Amino acid sequence: MIRLPAARFDELDSELRATLQPRGFAVGTRERDGEMGSHTNEYNRGNERVTLHWNPRDNAICIYYTKDVTVPKPSAVVLVSLPLNGKLSRDITVFARQLHQRLEHAI
Repeated sequence: MIRLPAARFDELDSELRATLQPRGFAVGTRERDGEMGSHTNEYNRGNERVTLHWNPRDNAICIYYTKDVTVPKPSAVVLVSLPLNGKLSRDITVFARQLHQRLEHAI
């Protein structure tokens, strides 16, 4: 299991924030070192939510998009998912590139 330091997660979050805030998303819930060392940040715009999540159990970092969080059992779409293989610098660069490409078309 790879451990993603909070500082590296924050680098990705900065990339995401720079893309989302001009589109009207505001910073929501932030959690560090949650279950098994997971990290989560949420951004909200009205009923929409974008979630950046590091799941150490799967060694994956993901961005989820939920169109309407007010409906019962809202479903989230995975916009970007990248398993980390231990070369964090390269993995994070790839993830940041995918982040921009996917968000341009999805939101």
